[in-house]
Amino acid sequence: MCSRRWQYQEALQIYRELRDANGEWRALDDLGRLAVKQRDMAQAVSQFQEARKVAQRASSREGQVIAVEHIAAAYRAAKDYRKALQHYQQALKMARDGRLRDYEWILLGDIGGMYEEMGQLKGAMAHYQQGLTVARQLGDKDAEQQLRDNMARVGKESAAEKKPTRTR
Repeated sequence: MCSRRWQYQEALQIYRELRDANGEWRALDDLGRLAVKQRDMAQAVSQFQEARKVAQRASSREGQVIAVEHIAAAYRAAKDYRKALQHYQQALKMARDGRLRDYEWILLGDIGGMYEEMGQLKGAMAHYQQGLTVARQLGDKDAEQQLRDNMARVGKESAAEKKPTRTR
């Protein structure tokens, strides 16, 4: 991982020298994702926050949404669901405001997945269903299938919870 970190830091330096803000936010995002893999959530969040600022400076709505989504994912990985949900919702609002429909279904799926992890199956199902609606509107068959698979899994989990236990 050290060589990968070095590569990302080297790329970051080059993008900064070239004054390429789009490359810079992507390199910062790469460093943040590497920190998540290393379970250094504080470093990850810091990198993603910096990536968001640079993406904002570059007028990249996509970069800002990605950075906030990755902040949410870092909090989710740390099991800080309150902060994760705040950031997922913020990213979702940004995606909707920017008419970034591809990110809308992804974020709805992310939120659904987080609710599923917390055992809140109704919330999970509701967000997967909203994501499926967006995916259908986009005609994205792969996204539709992914969300249907998620919904089927939640449906099975829900049915298992409702199944009465046998007593003798």
